[in-house]
Amino acid sequence: MTRSLNAATKTASQQDNVIEVLFANIQLDTPVYVHTYVGDIEYNSNTYSGVGDFGGVSSIPSGSDLKIENITLSLSGVNNSIISQAIGTDYQYKEITLYLTYMDLSTYTINVPTTIFSGYIDNIEIVSGQTSQITLSAVNKLQALTEPNIRRYNLPDQQSRHPFDVALKYVDQLANQDMVWGKGFNDIRV
Repeated sequence: MTRSLNAATKTASQQDNVIEVLFANIQLDTPVYVHTYVGDIEYNSNTYSGVGDFGGVSSIPSGSDLKIENITLSLSGVNNSIISQAIGTDYQYKEITLYLTYMDLSTYTINVPTTIFSGYIDNIEIVSGQTSQITLSAVNKLQALTEPNIRRYNLPDQQSRHPFDVALKYVDQLANQDMVWGKGFNDIRV
């Protein structure tokens, strides 16, 4: 999908003494916030940790046609606590968002980031050894359109998600009800 940069990002990209920084917001059971520079950066009330040269992102497809795109993020030199979190979490269909921003190296400030990818985690591969590596695959949100919707418009299905909601209590009765259309209110027999 085509993306447009906000005015602040366009201006910042043309300045001297700036670097491109990618932010990744990965919503696992414990959210992970990382960026491609070094040190910690505060953005949107979250602290993004720098992974520097240890992190990598595949090319992010861009086009005018609507189609399912995927990306790959990798992190090498991973310690055991991150590996155990990756193994012990239910990661599929957790949200991931990538932002692009520019950092001014003279003031270490960033402009408002632009969202360049928003999707869901599809797979996590872990290669452990002397230097461990985690590779995360994600698909954009168009993937959800290929999944069948198996929800039903009835009380049991509604209560499976909202146990105390009884709004659909009479739907089954209404499905089998004979309705007479086009007559006055007093002429209807129930």
